[in-house]
Amino acid sequence: MTHHARMHLGLRTPNRRDRRFHARIYGDAILMRAIEPPLPPRAALRNAERAISRRRHERLREADWIVQVTRRRAGVAGWRRHGNRLELGIILLPEWQGQGLAVPVMRLLLEKATGLPGVDVLLIRHHPGNARMAAVARALGFLPQSGAECDGMTWCLARERGSACAPDGVS
Repeated sequence: MTHHARMHLGLRTPNRRDRRFHARIYGDAILMRAIEPPLPPRAALRNAERAISRRRHERLREADWIVQVTRRRAGVAGWRRHGNRLELGIILLPEWQGQGLAVPVMRLLLEKATGLPGVDVLLIRHHPGNARMAAVARALGFLPQSGAECDGMTWCLARERGSACAPDGVS
């Protein structure tokens, strides 16, 4: 039995108590280095406020959840919608990285995405060299787009047979 198998993994909607936690993640240069530039402190707090205050219908196009391991906050996960494509992502705090949590947490996110209307393609994107995220994408059944290998940046999973993933650079 793996260590994380004994823990309760979950995704929950962020609330006011998560404001600083959420802002800390999106403002942290080390955590964000493989995703995008970190947000300045005020922008990170505004981003957290938006995530907390999203209405149910807004969550169809952009959503964030707090990743919980047992009762501890371990990171954030979410999606951004681009037309009929849904880009999934996860950020775990350093103390939770490398413990095999990303795949089961991303599976929970995929469960939440199941049944979203008008979504044909799921995407995972990462910076070149992010071998951990490439491994997560592979484990979830995503395929590298346009022949990308481990250093590839875009991974695709068509929701239905016959739905093709567009070439890199096409949104």
